[in-house]
Amino acid sequence: MKITSFDPRGADDREYAAATVFWNAMRSEYLPGDPPIPLEERVQGWRNIPPFVRVWGWNVWDPTAATIIAAGGVNFLDKEENRHLARFDIAVLPEFRRRGLGRRLLSLIAEIPRREERPLLWATTHGAVPAGEAFMTRLGARMALADHTNQLDLRELDRDLLRLWQERAAERAGDFEIGLWEGDLPEEEIEEIAVMFRGDQPRPARRPPDGG
Repeated sequence: MKITSFDPRGADDREYAAATVFWNAMRSEYLPGDPPIPLEERVQGWRNIPPFVRVWGWNVWDPTAATIIAAGGVNFLDKEENRHLARFDIAVLPEFRRRGLGRRLLSLIAEIPRREERPLLWATTHGAVPAGEAFMTRLGARMALADHTNQLDLRELDRDLLRLWQERAAERAGDFEIGLWEGDLPEEEIEEIAVMFRGDQPRPARRPPDGG
């Protein structure tokens, strides 16, 4: 197995293509009903990682097939806050697990926070992939936060109930208006949007553009 470094902001086309196939395969394990993320979308996300995010990555290649079978990385925000903290990720295709690949990636990952004096690492696991929790348990990690994701099968959607909710909303929220912006958010609305996400006291909102 060959391990190579992966620069998400500046990889070549071959690396991007192989990484997209790999991460879509991993995604299909914990989100089996969701479609794969297109290559162009993944590349755009990697290349546009903000400059204040410091990130390192590695890929494990199967030399017989020239495909990625495992990957790992570590990153942190280069800000004044949480300077003790770094996030890491390790993923291994199911058929290549329990061969020590996760430990080899972890040995590379651990050098970064040790060098950067970030003593606390955090990561996420998924309930649909028990191997992740088992790996973290073997490392001696402890669970800090658990969350739950709900998914709605649109084939089972009660459209009559939805229609009733819409009718009630028109009665109860007649003073409110639904608007839509496509593409980038308008600069003149950024402050109000930030207030909403912070949960602060809302300010009087300006109307979205006509037709939006």
